Amino acid sequence: MMSQVTPEPLDYKPPLSSFLEDYVQTLFNDPTHSDIILVFNHVKYYLISHLVKRSAPLLYQKFEDLIKTNSSKPPIQSTPEEVLENLSKILAKADKPTVSMGSSTISKEALDAVLESFYGKSFKITSVSNLEGVYQLSVMFGMIDVRDRCIETFQKTIKLETILDDVVKAIKNDTPFRHVLTNYLWDNLELIPLNKTFFDFVSTLDDDDFIDAVLTAEDLISDGLVTSFSDSLIHDMMNAWAQHHANPDHIKDVFSQAEWGSHTKQLFKQIWPKVFAASTDE
Repeated sequence: MMSQVTPEPLDYKPPLSSFLEDYVQTLFNDPTHSDIILVFNHVKYYLISHLVKRSAPLLYQKFEDLIKTNSSKPPIQSTPEEVLENLSKILAKADKPTVSMGSSTISKEALDAVLESFYGKSFKITSVSNLEGVYQLSVMFGMIDVRDRCIETFQKTIKLETILDDVVKAIKNDTPFRHVLTNYLWDNLELIPLNKTFFDFVSTLDDDDFIDAVLTAEDLISDGLVTSFSDSLIHDMMNAWAQHHANPDHIKDVFSQAEWGSHTKQLFKQIWPKVFAASTDE
C-alpha cells in the first residue's frame, strides 16, 4: 500500500484585475452605492464608509461619532404615517449620515484628489498651494502616510539661505507648513546668521515656538555646536522675546511648561526679576 504524500499548502492570491480597479474608481461620488455623505465647502460627496475607514480613520471617526449620537437620542413619538415615511427613507438609504466640514484654503482640486485616492486612484500634486491643501486634509482625515509624504516633498523646497524670511512669512500668513519651516529653522540654528533680523523674529514668537527655540539653543550649546556665542545666545533670545511679553502670569506659565537648564532658569529670574522675586525655584 502506497503512503500518501502530504502536499505543500496551496497559497493562492488572485491578481486584482484592472477591471476591478477601474470599477472601484467609478464608485466615487456615486449616490447609489454610497452610505455616507461628506459636505465639504458646501459641496456634497457621496462616499463608501468601508473605504473611508481604510484610508482616513479620523474622517471615519466623525461619522461613527455622529451615528452614535443619533442612536442615543430618545425615540420621538410619531404617527403611523411618519413611521412609514422614515422606514421608506431608511430602506432607500436616503437618510445617510452626513458630516459637514470646510476650509477656505483647500481647493476643490486638492479635495477631489484626496477623496478619489480612497477608491484607488493615484494623484500627482504639482503646485505648492495644492500640496498645502493635501497636507491639511491628510491631518484632518488622519492620513499619516500622505501627511509624511507631503512634508518630505515640501522639505525639498526649503532653502537655508532664505529660511528665516520664509518662516516669518509663514507665521504671518499662518500657512499650513509653518511648523515644518519652524522646525527646520531650529534644526539648523547653528547655520543661521544670528543678527538683528533673527532676534527681531524671536521677539514675535508664540509660546510654543519660543520654548522650542530656547530648548534647541540649550541643546546646541550642550553639544558644543555654538561655542563662539554660547554665553550670550540664550540671553539675547530671551531678552528679545521679553520686549513683547511682560505679563507675570504669562511668564510663569511659560516657565512651567519645560524642563529648563539651570542657566536658563537663572536668566528667567534675571530678565523678569519682579515675576520671580518671591520664587523658590532653583
